[in-house]
Amino acid sequence: MLKIVYEMLRHLLSACLQSSEVPMPTVVEILKKTESHFQKANIPSPRLEAELIFCHLLKTDRVGIYMKHDMPLKETELAELRALVVRRGKREPLAYVLGSTGFYEDSFVVEAGVLCPRPDTETTVEIALSWIPKLTNEEQASA
Repeated sequence: MLKIVYEMLRHLLSACLQSSEVPMPTVVEILKKTESHFQKANIPSPRLEAELIFCHLLKTDRVGIYMKHDMPLKETELAELRALVVRRGKREPLAYVLGSTGFYEDSFVVEAGVLCPRPDTETTVEIALSWIPKLTNEEQASA
């Protein structure tokens, strides 16, 4: 499956390089192929995960992806994207692929060997914080 997507991207790229009339693939074209690849690999939320990888690659937010929908991807961007898609297609956690994850309104660097926080962990933190008595301004100043 990964080989098929890789070959499609390679074929598209080589065709673009051979003929100056064929444009480089656009963000939206590759996004659709990435989503399809993730669906076939049974990746949960394939569209969302494809969008998040594009956000990482293009250093933008999800709205920014659609604002750049017709932007052709450069050869270097395609190579980097291909590597990220292959890793996620092998079911490597998205946080490891992206190198960071959000937790309790912050972002943390993660890599293999680091446990990635789950949404239920945030819920546990919120419950624990609700049990801690709130300090008044006067108590905070003396602490």
